Parts: sequence; structure tokens; C-alpha cells
Amino acid sequence: MIKNRTSLTSPLRIDALDLGQGRGQIGMTICPGKRGDSDYGAQWNRDLVTDIATIRAWGASTMLTLMESEEMRLLGVDTIGEVAKKASLRWYQLPIIDGSVPDNRFDTAWPHVG
Repeated sequence: MIKNRTSLTSPLRIDALDLGQGRGQIGMTICPGKRGDSDYGAQWNRDLVTDIATIRAWGASTMLTLMESEEMRLLGVDTIGEVAKKASLRWYQLPIIDGSVPDNRFDTAWPHVG
């Protein structure tokens, strides 16, 4: 049994949603680089740089994080924006409170980011 889920033992999986008519795709994945306990088995011990490189190799030009800053800190990915920028990705953070729906801040920012 795997004791730690790393970027090597559990490669990042990116699910894609095709926007049609040459408008590109939206890729969705778990939090890159996440570290810590898991409710569903082995502990997370991912490498942020490796995961961001996987996202870039997938073809992404922009990355959007929906987590709040505190959640990012708890998962050990509070430098995600810096790492994304070093990988030549545009990075945006539009936090949505866990278990909630997007609020006015999201709605205001989405036309620019989306």
C-alpha cells in the first residue's frame, strides 16, 4: 500500500472540458503540490514544481486557483502563484469558500479572468 501519494506515484490527472468552436479547453485537477492528510487513504506529499510543469506540458497558458489563501497555506501551496509564473503561466486566484457558491467578488472578477 502507498503511504504517500506523490507526483510520481500518483501523477496529476487533468480532466478537460472542450469549449468548442476553437475556444480552447478548461482543464480541471486536484490541487497541484498539495501536502498533508487525506480523508481517503495515503497522505499527500506532492511536488508543486513537478505538478505545475505537468499543467504547462498539458498546454495550459493560464491557471485559476479557486481556494482561499488559508486553505492554500494549509496544503503547503502558498507559493503556487510564484511557481506558476516561473513556468510562464498566467495565474489568478478567485477563492470560493468551501461548500459554498461563488460570491460577488468572483462574479465581478470572472469577466476579466474567464
